[in-house]
Amino acid sequence: MSMLSQGCERPAKSSKLRLYGTRFDAYCVGFRLMLMAKGVDFEFALLDMINKPDWFKEVNPTGRVPTVEFGDETVGETLKKAKDAELMSRFAEHFAPHIYGMVRAPKDHIDAVKSGLEKVNKVLPHRATDYFGGSSPNLVDFYVWGWVGLLPPLHRVHKLKATTRRVIITITWLGCLA
Repeated sequence: MSMLSQGCERPAKSSKLRLYGTRFDAYCVGFRLMLMAKGVDFEFALLDMINKPDWFKEVNPTGRVPTVEFGDETVGETLKKAKDAELMSRFAEHFAPHIYGMVRAPKDHIDAVKSGLEKVNKVLPHRATDYFGGSSPNLVDFYVWGWVGLLPPLHRVHKLKATTRRVIITITWLGCLA
């Protein structure tokens, strides 16, 4: 199948699973490799993400890939749960140890915690919702909130000065969960 771009017609419905994606997106590549490894008969619909076909908004209103279509069923952002699991894993690996570290040596870990909050601030706007989970909190929200919720008492106990300019999105997000 050739690249689908603005002005092209939507492919006809297929009896096969159809994966809409791009050639160089790691999530799309991973999903294609998984389908091949599992022996799933599918077709790959290569999208021009810069000049997306207008009809793709009907397939996935967010316009994001990978997107799977099977008959009349469509699953947008198919790997969202995998992305959430990856986010929690990264958070546990890179951020949580520094929150623990703040209990004993806050000044040694405060910069890493601020850096972690800045990373959270970069993820939330890409979700284009108040929560990691969409219109309501999901496991990621509650998991991350459990850690971030420890910061105010740690700041008070250790009399740390923290600016909120750099973490305003996180603070807004915390307020949504409270």
